[in-house]
Amino acid sequence: MKYQVQINHEQLPVTIVQRRGQKNLRIRLKPHAVVVSGPANLPKKELFSFVEAQMDWIKKRRGRQLERLKEMDRKKRENQGKILIRGTYVRIIPDTSVWIRKPSLSFSENKVWYTYNPDREDHQKETPEPSLLSSFYQTLATKELTEHVRKWSEITGLIPGRVSIRNQKTKWGSCSSKGTISLNWRLILCPVEISDYIIVHELCHLKHFNHSPDFWKMVAEWYPELQHAKKWLRLHSEEIFSL
Repeated sequence: MKYQVQINHEQLPVTIVQRRGQKNLRIRLKPHAVVVSGPANLPKKELFSFVEAQMDWIKKRRGRQLERLKEMDRKKRENQGKILIRGTYVRIIPDTSVWIRKPSLSFSENKVWYTYNPDREDHQKETPEPSLLSSFYQTLATKELTEHVRKWSEITGLIPGRVSIRNQKTKWGSCSSKGTISLNWRLILCPVEISDYIIVHELCHLKHFNHSPDFWKMVAEWYPELQHAKKWLRLHSEEIFSL
């Protein structure tokens, strides 16, 4: 049976996520669902009861979330024909060539050039397809984020075994026990100082594989503006992950 909750004037489905390693109960609000997570062995009725007990908090958060979603929709309308790179919306400039077989995106002098063949029916005109845009972002992220990891490694002396640019759905980055640092390609959408914070954060996990006071002390030593970065991520993560 599907479980839904009434929030103000709308009904949202409740999605249950149960994990073996999780000890506490958590609620996350997505644009179209309430997600409750908890230990794998916990009866589902206890998860539903937890949601009911947190309804006042959920309603308040939902109100703020809807305001953010309205603002995100306004930004998208305002910035049609532009894409987000390093925290700034950059205009896409269409360019045509009858000699190319595949459309392409390139970035230079703070402009994005979209080149396509107007004579080919399989080429989307004026604006790139989402798959091409995603590939463009990932290529740019691989180049620039890898360079920034190298820069911060030289500054901190913290050297990862490997750097991987990934398509994580909820995480900005991670550090494995083998020393591999994985970064979300969406960091290329964020201001450079924010992506640098995530890089420093993950590099510090090479020394402290936890979030202990010593870990945060090390992050603050190398990145004093961490509170500003954390606040920015709280305010903008939902917007970035929706793009």
